[in-house]
Amino acid sequence: MAAPRRHSTGLDDLDRQIVVALQADGRASWTRIARTCGTSVPTIAHRGQQLLREGLVRERGPRARHNPA
Repeated sequence: MAAPRRHSTGLDDLDRQIVVALQADGRASWTRIARTCGTSVPTIAHRGQQLLREGLVRERGPRARHNPA
């Protein structure tokens, strides 16, 4: 399996898809995001929680924001 492509932000393509999905709808379920991204719910939940923990996504909810810091 090929290694995920990392961008200058430190996010790979899947991370970026999760961020975009959360920016569009911060209340979207992991299931809905997984369906959109074409991957499993546990993968999306793990990655999403990791983005929150690392501060790359500041919050979930109607105003989810990417923290580019």
